[in-house]
Amino acid sequence: MRNTYLIVIVLFTMMSCDNSSKIKEKELQLKQKELELKERELALKEASTQKNQTKSNPTEEQKKIERKKLRYLYYSNGGLIGYFSDGIIAGCPRCDLLKENVEYLTTGDVLRTYTVAPNGSLILNNGDQETPTAKNNNIGEGWAVIDYKWYVDINKLQ
Repeated sequence: MRNTYLIVIVLFTMMSCDNSSKIKEKELQLKQKELELKERELALKEASTQKNQTKSNPTEEQKKIERKKLRYLYYSNGGLIGYFSDGIIAGCPRCDLLKENVEYLTTGDVLRTYTVAPNGSLILNNGDQETPTAKNNNIGEGWAVIDYKWYVDINKLQ
């Protein structure tokens, strides 16, 4: 009878050891899945934080494009000069009056600044004054845009 008890105890111990190793294996699997979920959650939080930062802190390139709306545009053989709504003047030397060149002005280098006088003339930061006027003959040089209104159709030029 003792042998029977001994055999039962040994079998029970072996079964419990086998069960405990299975339980430990399942626990490890669950912990691994939990860790993976936490990593995903952190990655999502980080991605949303970066999106919020780019919305609240736009890059310099985004600022250049967003801040400017072409208000006045002068063209000649010497190039283009764009006067933007934020008071900045940008230029494109030796550029013809083409759509691509006008678009380039929005990201071009700042030459100087200006303000609009009550009489409609442009006062440059160095004290010079420009008076935008539309010409009937828009072929060599002149003002293509005056106070947001286009006087030259650049699509018909080339």
